[in-house]
Amino acid sequence: MPGMMDTVLNLGMNDEIVEGFARQTGNKWAAWDSYRRFIQMYGDVVMDLKPENKDDIDPFEAIIEEVKEKRGIYLDTDLTVDDLRDLTVQYRTLIKKQTGKDFPTDPHEQLWGAILAVFNSWMNKRAISYRKLYNIPESWGTAVNVQAMVFGNMGQNSATGVAFTRDPATGEDLFTGEYLINAQGEDVVAGIRTPQQITLTGSKRWAERAGIAEEERRSKYPSLEEAMPGLYGELDKIQQQLEDHYKDMQDLEFTIQEGKLWLLQTRNGKRTGQAMVQIAIDMVDQGVIEESGLLGTWEFKTYEVNGISDMILYSGDFIVLNEDDLPGDREGKVRAYGPGYDRTGTFMLSVQNDSMTVFLEDDVNEYACYVEVDQLILDYIEDGNQYSTTWVKVP
Repeated sequence: MPGMMDTVLNLGMNDEIVEGFARQTGNKWAAWDSYRRFIQMYGDVVMDLKPENKDDIDPFEAIIEEVKEKRGIYLDTDLTVDDLRDLTVQYRTLIKKQTGKDFPTDPHEQLWGAILAVFNSWMNKRAISYRKLYNIPESWGTAVNVQAMVFGNMGQNSATGVAFTRDPATGEDLFTGEYLINAQGEDVVAGIRTPQQITLTGSKRWAERAGIAEEERRSKYPSLEEAMPGLYGELDKIQQQLEDHYKDMQDLEFTIQEGKLWLLQTRNGKRTGQAMVQIAIDMVDQGVIEESGLLGTWEFKTYEVNGISDMILYSGDFIVLNEDDLPGDREGKVRAYGPGYDRTGTFMLSVQNDSMTVFLEDDVNEYACYVEVDQLILDYIEDGNQYSTTWVKVP
């Protein structure tokens, strides 16, 4: 269940271990940066200080932003060791004030607290929505994975990133993704720093779209291919091996610690409807998959929530519809084409946490359920502009 379960990084840090980490690595900044990250993540995930919704302010983020404002800096990487040490004190004070409990310093207590929190996240809203979307029984339960850390925040020879073996938006057969130097995983998607592109081709395309001159791109936002060519070559070779093995576009996460590449995970990547078609056709042409492996139908599943039938549009291995297709909530007209019918009605579509709920209504049924749909077109208006998105089944 990618992205649905909770995670805790840098577990095991306390006032003694952070000093040992600094001595062993010779990197005080990385030690205290990892410690302050751990306190924040543990406070959010295990001690229930995580904001309830995206509009709420994370109390830990409020503290670090105040420190950066006082110091006149913008990036977390501009914080000094003293700043980071002070943040750990403020974070622990916040936890005590908000929960009435001290932040645990015993690594074993930390470990079991994190394990239980991950088990409990099986019942968080994201996980529940994901299970409904993919018809996964609640009774299956979950496992917890405990593994050693690698650190992408060890300096300029360290980094972290996410990548796709093909473009998940267009389906182009191009290795693509983003990375950040001197960072940990959550930084890439946090929006605090501008992620850099994995490939030189991707970097130049990004700069052109952003209106950034080539000289500025090369100096401020070099691709991984340019900044660490040897490690890029290793990563490029691995991503091809993974796709060849799994015979599908892969979504992978990696960390570079002091010049050594570590692959953290890989999974079949989510993609837009357009990319799904392009990738499937290309893989058949390239001999990666057989034509018989293409998905041929759409399916709709129904479940009851407070007496309302929610229409969940989902699919198999190749078709995954998510927030990349229609970011946010939409309402408008829907035209559904299938064997023996051509029906038009209204719809309300809601996209949250990678789950897409489609409420369909026509002049016959209050809620319409279409099966074996050959083509689905959603028309909607946003900011006064008319848009139309079409999904088709694989030929």
